[in-house]
Amino acid sequence: MLKTFLLALCCACCVFTPIPQDHPSTPTDRDSDSNEVYATVVNWRIAHPGEGAESKRLVFLDTTIRYSCFTEKPDECATKASEGLTRAFGKDLDTGVLSDYLESNKDVGPLSKSIPTDLPQSWLTDAEEGALFKSKKHDGWKSFYAQYPGAGGIMAFSRVGFNEKRDRALLYSTISCGWLCGTGHYHLLKKESGQWVLFKNYMAWIS
Repeated sequence: MLKTFLLALCCACCVFTPIPQDHPSTPTDRDSDSNEVYATVVNWRIAHPGEGAESKRLVFLDTTIRYSCFTEKPDECATKASEGLTRAFGKDLDTGVLSDYLESNKDVGPLSKSIPTDLPQSWLTDAEEGALFKSKKHDGWKSFYAQYPGAGGIMAFSRVGFNEKRDRALLYSTISCGWLCGTGHYHLLKKESGQWVLFKNYMAWIS
């Protein structure tokens, strides 16, 4: 009798064991680090506008870019980028960072809309960019600055590559501010006391 009772009790416990509930997803550590890396580079670009106007408003391409590539053979872009970065950064470039950067940028995707900045932000889609700059009916840049007053140009970012310890990072960014106004840079960052610090840049192109 006692054995029967204990068996029934065990079965009841199994039946009424609460089922874990799904919890809202939270940003991954990689997403959080990427946003902080983006913010560091945004701040650098604001402080170094080049020939563009000082940014009072940020306009981003809403899709990531991959890397600087001027070869006529797109399938060689990753190899050319790897060779150029190795030459440019030398021993400062962690091989794990480079590998992760190239792997992460095999394709493009949506740029984060959670980059922490104090300035107002806007995102430009491919269609909107095309409508601005591919029409011959108007000056695209004049229309852009009329539509986004206070902007310093259009910023674009690759995905971020990290090393295994997540204390080194590499990314590519561009800013376009006119028909002959813009630059493309690769950035190396390191994490110090929990903060991402930009410690080396390489200018890939300027117009």
